[in-house]
Amino acid sequence: MLAEELGHYYTTVGNILDKKKTINRKLERRARAWAYQKLTPLDKLIQAYNEGIRTRYEMAEYLGVTERFLEATIR
Repeated sequence: MLAEELGHYYTTVGNILDKKKTINRKLERRARAWAYQKLTPLDKLIQAYNEGIRTRYEMAEYLGVTERFLEATIR
């Protein structure tokens, strides 16, 4: 996903393709976390709830992300 790639741009350096290395897996998680925070910030989740959005589908539509991405964000 593009947001995760931007997360790599802003949070990591170097070649992290070898997933056998612990540091590379950590950097991958950091980039993914960056994407989650940028696309689904807590204040937006609260705002959506306050506006009456209750289902996962509605929340994903409101935030402009997929349901799968939203689910991963909340995990």
